Amino acid sequence: MNFSQIIKDLYVERDDKSNKSDNGRVLIIGGSKSFPNAVSLAASFASLAGPGYVSLAVPEDIYFVLATRNPAPFVYVNFKTKSDEFLLKENKEVLDKVLLQYDSILFGNGIFDSQNNYRFLEYIVKNYSGNLIIDATGLKLLADNDSRCLKEKKPVSRILLTPHLGEARRLFHCELISREAEDYLAFAKEYVEQNKVYLLLKSYSSIFINLEKEVYTSNYVPTPSLSKAGSGDGLAGYLAGLLAYGLRKEKFTDLVIFGDQLIHLAAYQAQQHLSAGIASILDVPLYVQKLISEELDDELVI
Repeated sequence: MNFSQIIKDLYVERDDKSNKSDNGRVLIIGGSKSFPNAVSLAASFASLAGPGYVSLAVPEDIYFVLATRNPAPFVYVNFKTKSDEFLLKENKEVLDKVLLQYDSILFGNGIFDSQNNYRFLEYIVKNYSGNLIIDATGLKLLADNDSRCLKEKKPVSRILLTPHLGEARRLFHCELISREAEDYLAFAKEYVEQNKVYLLLKSYSSIFINLEKEVYTSNYVPTPSLSKAGSGDGLAGYLAGLLAYGLRKEKFTDLVIFGDQLIHLAAYQAQQHLSAGIASILDVPLYVQKLISEELDDELVI
């Protein structure tokens, strides 16, 4: 992966006559009354990555809260919901159209843990042909149902799972307890082989495994500032944004590794200035912008 070249490819060399539809579309499905802001945070990081536009699908009960608090120009997909649950039967016609419209879908941030929401995810897995990122409670829904739906995904789809180590234990159905991502590597490779998915195993030193079972270990400095709630939502959102348009110039594996590294490098800069105890995922966007500007020197026109 050429870090500087990817920045140039993604953030400089764009068609002067392009419009928002040319630069990728992202849909983020999640949220609940208990975690209304997880999906909002993910959406803001998806937008930071540079796609043409970002849409949100949230339960009706929290829609007005999010719509009035978010200054960003997000589009809302109005699925029918009951309490915190997305209803498949009532939304199937709309969902079928949505699956054709979006280049990336992120599912699971802040979503309610229920069988109705699992059935919604299951339908997406089986019928979506784009880039699907499953994070947070979406991973628990998979684990609780033995990841069965992954066996029926479309061959052309690209599914990325982004578990931290606790979520990985549940997903792999293993009893190992360790803070070292490498200790889970055998389980992770077996899971990737069985389910034909990409997997980013998040830790202070993360590991990425692609469909060819190639293993990539992160080389960034540990960032304890990210050991706080919301960090995973931000990273997953950023990856969803990158994948929505970046595959026109870069490989899937390179984009995931780049996105993970960029977020951690920005977090490291934030904690250098603010301290690890004060800095958080909320400070990362400013340092992402600084890193990109530094890499491009005077090539980036702001």
